[in-house]
Amino acid sequence: MVFMLQGIDDEPLIHPFEAGEFEEEREKSLLEKIPSFYSREGPILPAIPKKAVFGLAVLVAVFLFLFVVWPLMLPAAVRLHISVEDTEGEPIENNKISFMHPETGRLLLSKQGSAEYDFVVSQGNYVVAASAPSPFKTESFPVKAEENITQTLVLAKDLGVRIADIDPLEDIAAGEERETIITLKSNSSYQREISLVFSGFEKLGLESVPEKIIVPSGGTAKATIIVKLRQALQKEGIEAGSIRVKYTHESFPFSVKLLRKREQ
Repeated sequence: MVFMLQGIDDEPLIHPFEAGEFEEEREKSLLEKIPSFYSREGPILPAIPKKAVFGLAVLVAVFLFLFVVWPLMLPAAVRLHISVEDTEGEPIENNKISFMHPETGRLLLSKQGSAEYDFVVSQGNYVVAASAPSPFKTESFPVKAEENITQTLVLAKDLGVRIADIDPLEDIAAGEERETIITLKSNSSYQREISLVFSGFEKLGLESVPEKIIVPSGGTAKATIIVKLRQALQKEGIEAGSIRVKYTHESFPFSVKLLRKREQ
């Protein structure tokens, strides 16, 4: 048996949803709100060619390598402050310094005309050659650039004069004065006027040291100095020091035994 509801005009009643009267009032789901690039017939946007996709991928890879990977592969940069001076601590303005590879000797960079320089270099080991007008000697220095550092390059003069001998002084007692003679030799083709520098002497007094000594070309010269021990000693010992020609590196060792008093 089939029952059918009829309206006033004897027509079948239809549920409102079946007629679609309230379709607009139904809220859309989240997925339905997202725009679609496809329709039933196919994609709305045109297809991208495979060559264009490959080219874009190559460009992205190159960008990442140059600006991300490559900087990480490079050694870190450090700052170097380098000054150039003579053996007496005076700055040398008119000089030239050159950075070279420690193994191949290849020149990497150079600067000139200043007593101080600032560099930014990659971490590593370098050899730095420094030179100045004659009579300064060109010298090479190892530089280990592992962190920001300050390094002083000390240049000596090539005077061609050296200390050949110092008369031995075995001992000296408090209150005494003893004499010793320093012999200088020259292999220079020029006459030189030199001075002596004494280092390391604390208890000895050095007297009658000439300010200037004339050393003839290819010859010898002698300088007489007087050594004094004025102060009383708590205990005996050895006083050691060195003597060098001013503006040079090479020094001559000198030592003497200190006595509290001399036995009669």
